[in-house]
Amino acid sequence: MILKGKQLEKLEKINQNSSKRTAVALSQLLGEKVNVSFSDISIKLLNDVYQFKKNHLFSCCHLVGDVTGSTIFVLHEDYSSAITKMILQKLLGSSEKSPKNPKIVLNELTNIITGTYLSTLADHLSFKILPTPPKYFTDPKKADNFVNKSKDGIVLFIKTILSVKSKKIDGELILVLDEKSLKKMIAFLKYSMILS
Repeated sequence: MILKGKQLEKLEKINQNSSKRTAVALSQLLGEKVNVSFSDISIKLLNDVYQFKKNHLFSCCHLVGDVTGSTIFVLHEDYSSAITKMILQKLLGSSEKSPKNPKIVLNELTNIITGTYLSTLADHLSFKILPTPPKYFTDPKKADNFVNKSKDGIVLFIKTILSVKSKKIDGELILVLDEKSLKKMIAFLKYSMILS
């Protein structure tokens, strides 16, 4: 299954619009200018684009509505620690109060990044796409098991890059859709209008 011509062009436009919305939301959260990019769009098998590894943090949601599947937002633990300190500095006034388990902060970040992307995608396609509350994993096997419950193995892979105070934070946003949902989305990309 390959994205072609106008389908890829429209998805790139969705990525650009989502990047702008996400940057605004994160800038408001952090009180700093944040640059966001969604890139490296591809449709592949999950195992071809990502292997669940140690030293990474996973925030996963199931999707309900007009499409079914899961989302995975992945950060290396070093990046998670950096963004956690930034968020806590803004919310609590001190990064020294950072909890040992950064679950709350990572979920806040995931809610913004994943939620904004799905909202933008839904707006452009006139779909109803609702994420369940995120589940947070540090164990790669548990993350893999969570996603495997709702996948046929085909994913929409999107590289994410955040830049805050000249610090680059790489992550991955992965939409794991069942084949029926993915075909439906691609069909709508072919015929849908792109919102400005």
